[in-house]
Amino acid sequence: MRIACIGDVHYTSMFLHGSAKRKLNREFYKRFFRAFFSVEADRYVCLGDLTHFGTKRQLREIFSIIRETKRDEQRFEPVIGNHDILFGGKETFRTISGLRWLYRADDQEDVRLLYVDTARVAAFRKNSSYMGIEQSRWICDQLLSAGTKPVVVFAHHPCNHVRMTDSQGRYLTHMSLDDVLELKSGTAIYINGHKHRDHYHVDKNWAFLQFSDILDEPVIRVLDLDDGNLSMESVVITDPEMLHAAKVIIRSVGTFMRKKKDEKFAEVEDLTLQQNEEESSFHLDFSPRPAARA
Repeated sequence: MRIACIGDVHYTSMFLHGSAKRKLNREFYKRFFRAFFSVEADRYVCLGDLTHFGTKRQLREIFSIIRETKRDEQRFEPVIGNHDILFGGKETFRTISGLRWLYRADDQEDVRLLYVDTARVAAFRKNSSYMGIEQSRWICDQLLSAGTKPVVVFAHHPCNHVRMTDSQGRYLTHMSLDDVLELKSGTAIYINGHKHRDHYHVDKNWAFLQFSDILDEPVIRVLDLDDGNLSMESVVITDPEMLHAAKVIIRSVGTFMRKKKDEKFAEVEDLTLQQNEEESSFHLDFSPRPAARA
């Protein structure tokens, strides 16, 4: 299975700015999503924060761009991020996106894909993640029923940031999502955004991949899943006009929390995850092959 995946998008309408910046903003996102959907893949995944403030206007505009740039048969799977619900809420996101469920399973013959909702409503500058009791039970069932079939979880937040709540909505101080993941037997992969920086590591039978946002680093990750193993290639946007537009958008948004990086742009361009013979852990290899350029 082949999956094209991107990190945080942070689309904003730029309605407080002049027509030139609004045009630059829209053209940047149109060109980026054209590049995204030009990748041949079975699924196209965004790891949350499609919008910066989650207003109806922003959501309508970004989903309009997405529908304009993708083919009808291409399957786009967004997960919800904390910025997507700052002003509109989860129901607004669900309605405009056309999603039936904000958390859902996509069970294939060789892999089970889980798209989860870790966003907390109206939590600006507070803890922006949580998982309620119903979804907690659902993901437990999904992990247990998968048996040894590989599972890939797509979420906005890192799993150790996601606090669980009980039936009364009270936080469980002794439990987070990473505790729940331990229920999975066999290898599994957790992929998230939110932190605006790349990070990769392996812990026992889980591999954790964290992708940067597309404004700091306009990169498309292409994941190939084959019999529980994973290889990743990167399509890096290097067009000078696109990189200039991304910088203008960051400066114009103002509240965009840009992360300083000491590493070079998209330092990890390719990697492979290889299961051991017992299929109980991964070996992580960063490949020196150059990334594709767009």
